[in-house]
Amino acid sequence: MPKKSKLLSLVMSIVLLFSVAFIPMGVASAEEELSEEDLELIELLTAIENMPDEIILQGEDAIKAHLESEVSFHLELNENGESVVFRAASVSSIAG
Repeated sequence: MPKKSKLLSLVMSIVLLFSVAFIPMGVASAEEELSEEDLELIELLTAIENMPDEIILQGEDAIKAHLESEVSFHLELNENGESVVFRAASVSSIAG
């Protein structure tokens, strides 16, 4: 192995070692800081992701019924009958 390759491998190993050693320990507890709306969003997206293709092929009513049975909260419907789960985001909530 050429001398440059050995040196590069050594430097990359040291960088990797230091980057792993100094990871903030608070990152693992991020779920504790999630709001109820965030948890509902995660639950809804998980239900959508795991939805069987047969349900999707049956149409909008079957999709709504399936989602309502899969999530633990009530899916609200607006005047057009479309699902409304989240309120509009404000600049301060996005910045937060």
